[in-house]
Amino acid sequence: MLVKYIRESERYWLENEKEMALVLALLAIAATSRKRYPRKKGFSDSGSFKKMIHDHSRTIMSSTGKSFPIANIQFEFGDRGNSTSLGEIFYNEYRNNLFHEATLPEKVSLSASKIVDGRYQAELKITREIIEIPDFFILRLIKIVRDAPENEDCTWS
Repeated sequence: MLVKYIRESERYWLENEKEMALVLALLAIAATSRKRYPRKKGFSDSGSFKKMIHDHSRTIMSSTGKSFPIANIQFEFGDRGNSTSLGEIFYNEYRNNLFHEATLPEKVSLSASKIVDGRYQAELKITREIIEIPDFFILRLIKIVRDAPENEDCTWS
């Protein structure tokens, strides 16, 4: 099923159905994270998902899709003094809303990307009022699933 989820996510991406592409990519991340961080090692569903995103946050955030040298990415919310990780944002704002409510709240969205000089570019906004991640992060999630050693038994082509 994992291969089907990834293929369908890619198809939805090409059809400009970004939320559906994201749903399937997040499902594939959840399945892969469960393989890497199983319950028997003390990981909850949310814990394994967030850790998987955390472990790959540099790849997700990179302009080329390759890892860049920032080890821990945290987002601070001004005077609240709170910070949150990319894993928490993906899990709490995107995964939970899409899986449980079948929609994103008004303050949470995907920013449309464009290709400039052969690279995707889009807005990344994370504040108290708005959470907007680039839609091409979906492609980075797909890459993470495809490249995961836990999925080496999958036939992607």
